[in-house]
Amino acid sequence: RLPPATRQSYLEIALRQSEYLATLIDELFELAKLDFKGLRLDREAFHLPELAVDVVQKFQLAADRKAVTLRIEPPHALPAVDADLGLVERVLDNLIGNALKHTSSGGSVSVRLRTEGERVIASVTDTGSGIPPSELPLVFDRFYRGGKACNPLPGGPGLGLAIARRIVELHGCQIAVESREGVGSCFSFDLPAAKSPAPQAAGA
Repeated sequence: RLPPATRQSYLEIALRQSEYLATLIDELFELAKLDFKGLRLDREAFHLPELAVDVVQKFQLAADRKAVTLRIEPPHALPAVDADLGLVERVLDNLIGNALKHTSSGGSVSVRLRTEGERVIASVTDTGSGIPPSELPLVFDRFYRGGKACNPLPGGPGLGLAIARRIVELHGCQIAVESREGVGSCFSFDLPAAKSPAPQAAGA
């Protein structure tokens, strides 16, 4: 008969494994849908800063609990983007969540928005552990886990960045990463500016 503490430890491990598998299955289905050749984007003109503020607010409590400063830097006037709002929200979710996961207490995660020609650039910068140069080309691969692809540890199955890349590619755009070990990482992606302005929110 196992001692209560040992039983509790086994139960917690089993729970983490089941949560990991559930997340893995959900994200595999999500990737399969994104890979479907008949997928059509629900494109519309919208203001990326408004969406970014909403996503940052979703993660604010988690950041506060971890004592990580999470902020969005006020952008200059930006054109609306022409994109699938729900999918772009997923990209921001994945990048901000990933940055928080790898940033220790006392660090910071910043979201910046800017224009470059007819593109709007979004970047998520953290002061986390950084990525070794040898692994940078692999970070968007499916199941990449920083050398732990076969080790289902807590924190996600390593599909978030692959999903983000696929969504950005579906918009005809690119996602990139710059990183220094022990300093932090910066993930950025671009979206096309809308040819006509997005409607203003009620009361704006």
